[in-house]
Amino acid sequence: MWQSYDVTCPVCHQKPGAWCRTPGRPHALRSKLAADFTQQKRQKPEKGIAPPPQ
Repeated sequence: MWQSYDVTCPVCHQKPGAWCRTPGRPHALRSKLAADFTQQKRQKPEKGIAPPPQ
């Protein structure tokens, strides 16, 4: 299971969870930042399972 993260738009400054001020879709830069941020985050460990060593 993975989780995606929402970020503040650097173009129109809409907060996470709010729509960009463009018609139809978010700004491309916001989408790229959200994808990069999501990729860098590690999955949360399940209860009772130790996280892998770094």
